[in-house]
Amino acid sequence: MARRTKEQKRLDDLVSRLCQNAMNGYQISIMDIGKLSKAGEDAAKSGKSDSEIESAINAARDQYAKAS
Repeated sequence: MARRTKEQKRLDDLVSRLCQNAMNGYQISIMDIGKLSKAGEDAAKSGKSDSEIESAINAARDQYAKAS
């Protein structure tokens, strides 16, 4: 496995943190949690800013979650 750069690690940590924050107060099926991460990872890979990554994760959350 190749080593990750500092930027890749930063983006991985950012996506993870944003996904956790996005799920607070929502009920999300365990089968759909990965879709939030994928939305964030796809946005990060396309070179989007941190706020655009957060928006992509929140849009995925709104699509798959039920408010509790």
